[in-house]
Amino acid sequence: MPFKKQFLIIAILSLLLPIISACGSQKDIQTDIELAVAIALTQTAIVLEAQPPTAQPSPTVEPTPEEALRPISDEACNALTAAVGQNLGVTGEISQVAFEDEIVSHLSGTGCGIEFSVSGVNFEDPSKTLPIVGEALKAQGWQEDPLYMAIGLMGEIRGYRSGNGLCRLWINGHATDSDLCADHATINTCWPTLAPEQRIISVALICAQGDLPEFIPQVLQPPDPVLKTVEFAAGTTAAQLVGKLLPGGVDHYVLRANVGQSIVLSVYPPGVVAIAVVGTNGEVLKSDLDNSTEWSGTIPISQEYFINVTSVVNIESEYTLDVSIPPLEPIATTGEVAGAIGYPDASIPPLHIVAYNQDSGFWYYLAMGENNFYYFLPGLPPGQYHIAAYAKDGLNGFYIAGGAPVVVTVTADETTEGIDLTQWFAAGSGPYPNDPVGW
Repeated sequence: MPFKKQFLIIAILSLLLPIISACGSQKDIQTDIELAVAIALTQTAIVLEAQPPTAQPSPTVEPTPEEALRPISDEACNALTAAVGQNLGVTGEISQVAFEDEIVSHLSGTGCGIEFSVSGVNFEDPSKTLPIVGEALKAQGWQEDPLYMAIGLMGEIRGYRSGNGLCRLWINGHATDSDLCADHATINTCWPTLAPEQRIISVALICAQGDLPEFIPQVLQPPDPVLKTVEFAAGTTAAQLVGKLLPGGVDHYVLRANVGQSIVLSVYPPGVVAIAVVGTNGEVLKSDLDNSTEWSGTIPISQEYFINVTSVVNIESEYTLDVSIPPLEPIATTGEVAGAIGYPDASIPPLHIVAYNQDSGFWYYLAMGENNFYYFLPGLPPGQYHIAAYAKDGLNGFYIAGGAPVVVTVTADETTEGIDLTQWFAAGSGPYPNDPVGW
């Protein structure tokens, strides 16, 4: 008998049997059942003859919420397990677990569960594993959905989407033995007291697929950075910058430095921010991939430089950045000449000490008062010189001095000593011209 005809007879009987059973003996009931079946068959035949069967569409069976999510394919689950495990350096365990999307679709079902247990010897805290797991997911085509992000005392939750799939990621830290944290109110206060081998970081993934809303990745355009000028107090070459950043936040500072100068940076506390130093010409002096707490570098070109301070932790955090630019040591470009003064009289009159540059023809002089027995002539560009002394009131006004007839070599940043002025000549009889300075 066809399935529909049987279903119709059973339905009719289900209506008649309560009435039949309400009266009559067992024998009467049996007779009445047979009669009822005969009537039902007769009426069914009449109905089928009067209304020929027509093709009916198959009913659409909507999945119940409990059946809406199902695990991703075995291939995809195995690929994720291998990728994340390789990045973490541990082996994952796969199981089928219950799963509910309580954030977006509110669907539930089952998913591919993957668990990893990471020793604290390899990672300082749970947040250090997040970028590593995230990179593995991205390499498998999963994109992070910020709607699923949550941060706790010692753990984080993230969500990743790919097509009609959803992966939830849970990361948290705990002690290898709960007794180790018995004296602490929360795990985050206990964690610093634990030795690395007493720390465990649990990484759990549950990935499912189903009739999920379309995921449209948000392309966020970062706002134009607000530049904060690094200012040094008068008379100083150092500044202290104090800031507060949300997870992923960036502070931008700018300062000007000249070629040859050095920038010296130090940050506290360590591990909170990453620092980059970039010139306006695009040259990177320091990359933010290096999370060192101290750095110094020499400025290659005079221009403005940007110091970008980026948060590398997943909680709001404060930082202190010390910036200093020591002044340039003056580059010596001149030399000096010095020596004793001797004069053929009881006293020494006021003198002009003149240095004649034999290469350029320029001359340089120093005016001295009376009775000076030593001279020191600075500011001479390197080169070959003759040195002479001219007296204001010499013996009868006719004396000039040629301290050393030899050529004197002047070197930058050096003092040429021993160029004594003791040999005097009458005007017009010595190897030197008249006083070019004049009195």
